[in-house]
Amino acid sequence: RPRTRTPALAQMDSSTRGTPLTQNLATLQRTHEVYRRARELAGGSEAAEPAANGEEGGMPQRAASSGLRDHMERELAASVRQLRSVQAGQQVAAQHAAAEAAKLQSTIRAEREKAAQQAAHSQEELKQERSRVSRLQSEKQALEMQTAVAEQKAQTQAASAKRELSALQAELLEASSEAEAVGQERDELIAAMEARHDNTAV
Repeated sequence: RPRTRTPALAQMDSSTRGTPLTQNLATLQRTHEVYRRARELAGGSEAAEPAANGEEGGMPQRAASSGLRDHMERELAASVRQLRSVQAGQQVAAQHAAAEAAKLQSTIRAEREKAAQQAAHSQEELKQERSRVSRLQSEKQALEMQTAVAEQKAQTQAASAKRELSALQAELLEASSEAEAVGQERDELIAAMEARHDNTAV
């Protein structure tokens, strides 16, 4: 009879291949196949045993062998169910872990986007602040230049006024000297006229 795999063991999840549970499951499957094959082979020999040993001698041995096989098959089936349950638990845990990883990745991505936006905003604020400082510096330099020009102009005007004052003072001094000379000439002329008048009267 061609070999057929037990339906419960026919398929295994690709996500659990190569794991210790999968290896144990494969070992149990092979053991189950060996027992099934042995049972098939024993079926032919058990059918011939009653003719050789008598019907009464064959029945107890066949019943004991069948009971042992049933017990072993039940144990194998229970082991398979347990392994399947563990595999299912592992799959659920893997799904939960994948969901948590996806959630974490989404959170990290959102935080990175938020940080990038904050960095861009900070860069824009820094750019605006630098522009404002540059404008203030330009205004300060322009004001300093205007102040320097005004001071230079004031100094020039003060020097010019000082020169004009000195010139006026010189002119005043000269005029005073001239007035004094004129006064002296006048006094001398008056004195001469008085002296002449006195001489005439005598």
